[in-house]
Amino acid sequence: MRRVDFEDRTVIPFAISQGSPYGLSGRHLKKAARGGRWRRGVCFMGVPSDSEVRRFLASQGF
Repeated sequence: MRRVDFEDRTVIPFAISQGSPYGLSGRHLKKAARGGRWRRGVCFMGVPSDSEVRRFLASQGF
């Protein structure tokens, strides 16, 4: 993260989990990274379906 230049990039952190919460992971990643437009992330419980991912991306304006 520290070596990648995220300037002029949109970053949407996400994770998949079988029970661990997303917590403050997005904040920690943003702090460690250089630049970028950071959006609110999400933690999908289990493996998300294509439609779940599409709905999430649509809610983010993509």
